[in-house]
Amino acid sequence: MFDAQTETTNSTPAPTSPPVAPTSAQPDYPFRLLPDETVLAFWPLVQAKMRLGKIASYVFVTDSRLIYSAEAKSIVSSSTHHREFQISTIKGLDVNRHRGLSDVGFAAVIGSALTFVGLILLTIIFAALDQDFTRLLAVLTGVLAVGAVIAGIFNLTMLRTSDTLLLVNGPEGTTHLAGQGRTTNAMEMLMLLAVFGPFISIAQLLISRAGAWGIVRATDAAQFASAESVDRISYEAGALILDIQARGKLVGKA
Repeated sequence: MFDAQTETTNSTPAPTSPPVAPTSAQPDYPFRLLPDETVLAFWPLVQAKMRLGKIASYVFVTDSRLIYSAEAKSIVSSSTHHREFQISTIKGLDVNRHRGLSDVGFAAVIGSALTFVGLILLTIIFAALDQDFTRLLAVLTGVLAVGAVIAGIFNLTMLRTSDTLLLVNGPEGTTHLAGQGRTTNAMEMLMLLAVFGPFISIAQLLISRAGAWGIVRATDAAQFASAESVDRISYEAGALILDIQARGKLVGKA
Protein backbone atom coordinates (compact mmCIF):
# COMPACT_ATOMS: atom_id res chain seq x y z
CA MET A 1 0.00 0.00 0.00
CA PHE A 2 1.33 3.44 -0.97
CA ASP A 3 2.58 5.33 2.07
CA ALA A 4 2.92 9.08 2.04
CA GLN A 5 5.62 8.81 4.70
CA THR A 6 8.07 7.70 2.01
CA GLU A 7 7.63 11.10 0.40
CA THR A 8 8.82 13.21 3.31
CA THR A 9 11.68 13.28 5.76
CA ASN A 10 9.52 13.31 8.88
CA SER A 11 5.99 11.98 9.06
CA THR A 12 2.81 11.27 7.14
CA PRO A 13 0.94 14.49 6.38
CA ALA A 14 -2.10 15.18 8.51
CA PRO A 15 -5.47 15.90 6.86
CA THR A 16 -4.94 19.64 7.36
CA SER A 17 -1.33 19.70 6.20
CA PRO A 18 -0.25 21.36 2.92
CA PRO A 19 0.18 19.26 -0.24
CA VAL A 20 3.24 17.04 -0.32
CA ALA A 21 5.93 17.87 -2.85
CA PRO A 22 7.95 14.87 -4.09
CA THR A 23 11.59 14.70 -3.07
CA SER A 24 14.53 14.10 -5.38
CA ALA A 25 14.39 10.38 -4.59
CA GLN A 26 11.24 9.43 -6.45
CA PRO A 27 9.03 7.03 -4.47
CA ASP A 28 7.17 4.04 -5.74
CA TYR A 29 3.92 5.67 -6.83
CA PRO A 30 0.82 3.48 -7.27
CA PHE A 31 0.84 4.38 -10.98
CA ARG A 32 3.38 4.57 -13.79
CA LEU A 33 4.79 7.94 -14.77
CA LEU A 34 4.88 8.87 -18.44
CA PRO A 35 8.20 9.91 -20.05
CA ASP A 36 9.22 13.37 -18.79
CA GLU A 37 6.19 13.48 -16.48
CA THR A 38 6.66 15.00 -13.02
CA VAL A 39 4.49 14.69 -9.91
CA LEU A 40 4.01 18.24 -8.67
CA ALA A 41 2.04 17.50 -5.49
CA PHE A 42 -0.27 15.01 -3.86
CA TRP A 43 -2.77 15.05 -1.02
CA PRO A 44 -3.93 12.26 1.31
CA LEU A 45 -7.69 12.02 1.02
CA VAL A 46 -8.31 9.03 3.31
CA GLN A 47 -5.97 7.25 5.73
CA ALA A 48 -8.05 4.96 7.92
CA LYS A 49 -7.04 1.95 9.98
CA MET A 50 -9.83 -0.21 11.37
CA ARG A 51 -10.08 -3.43 13.34
CA LEU A 52 -9.93 -5.79 10.37
CA GLY A 53 -8.29 -3.72 7.66
CA LYS A 54 -7.17 -0.36 6.37
CA ILE A 55 -7.96 1.93 3.47
CA ALA A 56 -6.11 4.86 1.94
CA SER A 57 -6.65 7.15 -1.02
CA TYR A 58 -4.65 10.00 -2.53
CA VAL A 59 -5.03 12.66 -5.19
CA PHE A 60 -1.94 13.24 -7.34
CA VAL A 61 -1.35 16.13 -9.71
CA THR A 62 1.36 15.80 -12.32
CA ASP A 63 2.23 18.28 -15.05
CA SER A 64 -0.17 16.46 -17.38
CA ARG A 65 -2.63 14.37 -15.31
CA LEU A 66 -4.81 14.36 -12.24
CA ILE A 67 -4.78 10.88 -10.71
CA TYR A 68 -6.93 9.42 -7.96
CA SER A 69 -5.62 6.24 -6.35
CA ALA A 70 -7.18 4.16 -3.57
CA GLU A 71 -6.09 0.92 -1.93
CA ALA A 72 -7.80 -1.27 0.64
CA LYS A 73 -6.57 -4.32 2.55
CA SER A 74 -8.43 -6.50 5.02
CA ILE A 75 -8.05 -9.94 6.53
CA VAL A 76 -10.09 -11.42 3.65
CA SER A 77 -9.30 -9.28 0.59
CA SER A 78 -7.29 -6.53 -1.04
CA SER A 79 -8.23 -4.14 -3.83
CA THR A 80 -7.10 -1.05 -5.71
CA HIS A 81 -8.96 1.67 -7.59
CA HIS A 82 -7.39 4.22 -9.95
CA ARG A 83 -8.81 7.02 -12.06
CA GLU A 84 -6.99 9.59 -14.12
CA PHE A 85 -7.87 12.71 -16.08
CA GLN A 86 -5.88 14.77 -18.53
CA ILE A 87 -5.22 18.20 -17.05
CA SER A 88 -6.13 19.90 -20.32
CA THR A 89 -9.68 18.48 -20.24
CA ILE A 90 -10.54 19.45 -16.64
CA LYS A 91 -12.89 22.43 -16.24
CA GLY A 92 -12.93 22.40 -12.44
CA LEU A 93 -13.37 20.40 -9.23
CA ASP A 94 -16.69 20.16 -7.40
CA VAL A 95 -17.53 19.11 -3.85
CA ASN A 96 -20.74 17.27 -2.95
CA ARG A 97 -21.61 16.67 0.70
CA HIS A 98 -24.66 15.11 2.35
CA ARG A 99 -25.33 14.30 5.99
CA GLY A 100 -28.44 12.70 7.44
CA LEU A 101 -31.48 10.90 6.01
CA SER A 102 -32.51 11.08 2.39
CA ASP A 103 -36.15 11.46 1.39
CA VAL A 104 -36.42 7.68 1.06
CA GLY A 105 -34.83 7.17 4.47
CA PHE A 106 -37.17 9.69 6.10
CA ALA A 107 -40.20 8.01 4.52
CA ALA A 108 -38.99 4.58 5.70
CA VAL A 109 -38.56 5.77 9.29
CA ILE A 110 -41.98 7.46 9.37
CA GLY A 111 -43.55 4.38 7.80
CA SER A 112 -42.03 2.13 10.45
CA ALA A 113 -43.34 4.43 13.22
CA LEU A 114 -46.86 4.47 11.78
CA THR A 115 -46.81 0.70 11.35
CA PHE A 116 -45.80 0.28 14.99
CA VAL A 117 -48.63 2.54 16.21
CA GLY A 118 -51.18 0.71 14.06
CA LEU A 119 -50.07 -2.72 15.24
CA ILE A 120 -50.13 -1.63 18.89
CA LEU A 121 -53.71 -0.40 18.47
CA LEU A 122 -54.72 -3.71 16.89
CA THR A 123 -53.01 -5.59 19.72
CA ILE A 124 -54.99 -3.62 22.30
CA ILE A 125 -58.27 -4.19 20.44
CA PHE A 126 -57.70 -7.93 20.02
CA ALA A 127 -56.65 -8.32 23.65
CA ALA A 128 -59.78 -6.46 24.83
CA LEU A 129 -62.08 -8.87 22.96
CA ASP A 130 -60.73 -11.65 25.22
CA GLN A 131 -61.40 -14.57 22.89
CA ASP A 132 -59.06 -17.47 22.14
CA PHE A 133 -58.74 -16.48 18.49
CA THR A 134 -58.37 -12.76 19.22
CA ARG A 135 -55.78 -13.45 21.92
CA LEU A 136 -53.75 -15.33 19.31
CA LEU A 137 -54.12 -12.38 16.95
CA ALA A 138 -53.02 -10.04 19.76
CA VAL A 139 -49.83 -12.06 20.23
CA LEU A 140 -49.21 -12.04 16.48
CA THR A 141 -49.71 -8.27 16.11
CA GLY A 142 -47.58 -7.68 19.21
CA VAL A 143 -44.71 -9.62 17.64
CA LEU A 144 -45.15 -7.69 14.41
CA ALA A 145 -45.08 -4.43 16.39
CA VAL A 146 -41.71 -5.43 17.85
CA GLY A 147 -40.57 -6.20 14.32
CA ALA A 148 -41.68 -2.72 13.23
CA VAL A 149 -39.52 -1.20 15.98
CA ILE A 150 -36.52 -3.24 14.81
CA ALA A 151 -37.17 -2.20 11.21
CA GLY A 152 -37.42 1.44 12.29
CA ILE A 153 -34.12 1.30 14.13
CA PHE A 154 -32.56 -0.42 11.13
CA ASN A 155 -33.88 2.26 8.75
CA LEU A 156 -32.68 5.05 11.03
CA THR A 157 -29.14 3.66 11.25
CA MET A 158 -28.69 2.20 7.77
CA LEU A 159 -30.34 4.97 5.75
CA ARG A 160 -28.58 7.78 7.63
CA THR A 161 -25.50 8.66 5.62
CA SER A 162 -22.63 11.11 5.71
CA ASP A 163 -21.21 11.34 2.20
CA THR A 164 -18.43 13.63 1.03
CA LEU A 165 -17.54 13.32 -2.63
CA LEU A 166 -14.94 15.05 -4.76
CA LEU A 167 -15.95 15.43 -8.39
CA VAL A 168 -14.13 16.34 -11.59
CA ASN A 169 -15.94 18.60 -14.04
CA GLY A 170 -14.71 17.61 -17.48
CA PRO A 171 -15.75 17.60 -21.12
CA GLU A 172 -18.13 14.66 -20.64
CA GLY A 173 -19.89 16.07 -17.58
CA THR A 174 -19.23 15.60 -13.89
CA THR A 175 -17.40 12.44 -12.81
CA HIS A 176 -17.13 11.13 -9.24
CA LEU A 177 -13.43 11.28 -8.54
CA ALA A 178 -13.53 9.22 -5.37
CA GLY A 179 -16.26 6.82 -6.46
CA GLN A 180 -19.55 6.03 -4.77
CA GLY A 181 -20.27 4.39 -1.45
CA ARG A 182 -20.75 0.64 -1.13
CA THR A 183 -23.96 -0.61 -2.74
CA THR A 184 -25.36 -4.12 -2.86
CA ASN A 185 -26.08 -5.37 -6.38
CA ALA A 186 -28.97 -7.59 -7.42
CA MET A 187 -26.97 -10.84 -7.34
CA GLU A 188 -25.70 -10.13 -3.84
CA MET A 189 -29.23 -9.32 -2.69
CA LEU A 190 -30.51 -12.65 -4.06
CA MET A 191 -27.70 -14.49 -2.29
CA LEU A 192 -28.46 -12.71 0.98
CA LEU A 193 -32.17 -13.47 0.59
CA ALA A 194 -31.41 -17.16 0.02
CA VAL A 195 -29.21 -17.33 3.12
CA PHE A 196 -31.07 -15.07 5.53
CA GLY A 197 -34.63 -15.26 4.19
CA PRO A 198 -36.94 -12.76 5.89
CA PHE A 199 -34.09 -11.69 8.16
CA ILE A 200 -32.33 -9.97 5.26
CA SER A 201 -32.25 -6.72 7.24
CA ILE A 202 -29.89 -8.45 9.66
CA ALA A 203 -27.63 -9.25 6.72
CA GLN A 204 -27.62 -5.61 5.67
CA LEU A 205 -26.73 -4.60 9.21
CA LEU A 206 -23.84 -7.09 9.20
CA ILE A 207 -22.62 -5.60 5.91
CA SER A 208 -22.66 -2.14 7.46
CA ARG A 209 -20.74 -3.31 10.54
CA ALA A 210 -18.22 -5.20 8.38
CA GLY A 211 -17.50 -1.97 6.50
CA ALA A 212 -16.99 -0.07 9.75
CA TRP A 213 -14.57 -2.78 10.95
CA GLY A 214 -12.48 -2.69 7.77
CA ILE A 215 -13.97 -5.25 5.35
CA VAL A 216 -14.06 -2.72 2.52
CA ARG A 217 -13.14 -2.26 -1.12
CA ALA A 218 -10.95 0.46 -2.57
CA THR A 219 -14.05 1.92 -4.25
CA ASP A 220 -15.51 2.51 -0.77
CA ALA A 221 -12.87 5.11 0.09
CA ALA A 222 -15.21 8.03 -0.65
CA GLN A 223 -17.38 7.34 2.37
CA PHE A 224 -14.38 7.67 4.69
CA ALA A 225 -13.23 11.05 3.34
CA SER A 226 -13.52 13.98 5.73
CA ALA A 227 -15.12 17.23 4.63
CA GLU A 228 -11.94 19.12 5.58
CA SER A 229 -9.75 16.97 3.30
CA VAL A 230 -12.14 17.28 0.37
CA ASP A 231 -12.48 21.05 0.73
CA ARG A 232 -8.72 21.51 0.96
CA ILE A 233 -7.98 19.29 -2.03
CA SER A 234 -10.66 20.89 -4.19
CA TYR A 235 -9.21 24.34 -3.46
CA GLU A 236 -5.47 23.58 -3.66
CA ALA A 237 -5.56 21.01 -6.46
CA GLY A 238 -7.98 23.17 -8.40
CA ALA A 239 -5.62 26.16 -8.16
CA LEU A 240 -2.66 24.00 -9.23
CA ILE A 241 -4.60 22.64 -12.23
CA LEU A 242 -5.43 26.17 -13.37
CA ASP A 243 -1.75 27.07 -13.06
CA ILE A 244 -0.72 24.05 -15.13
CA GLN A 245 -3.29 24.86 -17.80
CA ALA A 246 -1.93 28.40 -17.99
CA ARG A 247 1.82 27.73 -17.74
CA GLY A 248 2.23 24.09 -18.79
CA LYS A 249 5.62 22.55 -18.02
CA LEU A 250 6.82 25.83 -16.53
CA VAL A 251 4.83 25.20 -13.33
CA GLY A 252 7.14 24.83 -10.34
CA LYS A 253 10.11 26.37 -12.17
CA ALA A 254 11.58 29.72 -11.27
